[in-house]
Amino acid sequence: MSTEFLKSLSSDFTKLLFNADDYNVIIKVGDSNFKAHSCILRARSPYFHSALSREWAIKEGNIIIFEKPNISPKIFEMILSYLYSGTISLEQEHPTTILDLLTAADELILFELFTYVKEYFFKKHNKWIRQHPLQCLYHTTFRIENCIELRDLCLEIICDNPELVFGTTAFTAIEESVLISILKRDDLQMDEVDLWDYLIQWGIAHTFNSDFDPSHLTQNDLLELSKTLKNCVPFIRFNHINSKDLPSRLKPFENLLPNQNLEGTLKENNFNNNNSILSINFNENIIDSKIIKLKHAALIARWIDHQEGTKNIRTYRNFPNYYFKILLRGSRDDFSASTFHKLCDNKNATVIIIKVFGTREIIGGYNPISWKGGFFGSWMKSQDSFIFSLGDGENNLREFSKLCRIRPENVNMAVFCANMRGPCFGYRDLWMPNFNNLAVNCDSDCNYYNGKIIEPKNFDIEDYEVFQIIKKE
Repeated sequence: MSTEFLKSLSSDFTKLLFNADDYNVIIKVGDSNFKAHSCILRARSPYFHSALSREWAIKEGNIIIFEKPNISPKIFEMILSYLYSGTISLEQEHPTTILDLLTAADELILFELFTYVKEYFFKKHNKWIRQHPLQCLYHTTFRIENCIELRDLCLEIICDNPELVFGTTAFTAIEESVLISILKRDDLQMDEVDLWDYLIQWGIAHTFNSDFDPSHLTQNDLLELSKTLKNCVPFIRFNHINSKDLPSRLKPFENLLPNQNLEGTLKENNFNNNNSILSINFNENIIDSKIIKLKHAALIARWIDHQEGTKNIRTYRNFPNYYFKILLRGSRDDFSASTFHKLCDNKNATVIIIKVFGTREIIGGYNPISWKGGFFGSWMKSQDSFIFSLGDGENNLREFSKLCRIRPENVNMAVFCANMRGPCFGYRDLWMPNFNNLAVNCDSDCNYYNGKIIEPKNFDIEDYEVFQIIKKE
């Protein structure tokens, strides 16, 4: 059995770095020069193994001179310390410094360091990522192939909270490739016509000087603007724009449209007088909810359509074939069973959304038939009802969501309706039974549905909402 003395080895190699009197490499980083040993650098980094080889190395006498202008002295000092000692300390570093280190580790092909820094950043600075997704995306992860998970998280945060990017001073400065990645997303929670307006702002900022007056665009100005926006315009979904906005918001820029005229673009996108999207305000696709977001509604819609998976969740810009019309919110309307029946009975299909008190878990149920009252109560038959959990609503739905359908042998007792109860699924699979206050003493167990959606059998709720599910024509 061998014995490892890695701590003393690390200490000795660190001394070699700080007392490098036999160095044979000088690395110029900014205004700083770092002395090092080619044998250590080449052994520790595939990048340096090639860069300091006989074929590539540039020497002055016996010293190899190497320049690395795209890495800051501070970051390179951390890299060099890691190469010699095999240790790194990130606890006191700002998130942007860690992102710079991540970029450098990727460039220098330091896989072990890169993996550690990425996992550390993801775990320790999750809150910062959610507050600065564009900075995180633009700063590093968009340029690193091995940061797909972090990049996707940043894009998801931006799409859930577009106000973090759109309308900020940073918006007009982002690169085209980053903007296109956002425009491609189905889950961007923004009206398409507003997105068009922001795209015009971005194009003007990238085409003209800062003192340019956009209120007096000439034909030549529009021509130049169209050149700037030619790669972005195809990702605007013109068939999602309300007809009333077409003359005022699109007409002035019709030369930028795919067919260079408004009429051709509308025809290509299947606009006509009978197009249902033109007969409603597209804002109806926005979920009036204090608990869930559009991505949650899209997942529930998939379950209604018996699409069990969570992959390719259709959201806002490619929204499902349903409207979610708010009928009741406990914190707004009250938590009594009588209010539930007054506002929600005889509405056909509905979805109940519950935020659990204390844990902030989001659970609920879908009832494809109408709720109704009754003094003694009665069971209702349904093959399509289900209950579900969305986790805490913030984390990855693919990992944390759970769907439980009614068991075939229990379809005759899918939901229970009574004047004295709120919404009840199965036999206490998900019940809100307290007449005076549906927010307390709720039940959830596994009886008639094929799984359990929440761990405690009894719980209170922070709030709940009921939505009528209306299929689009």
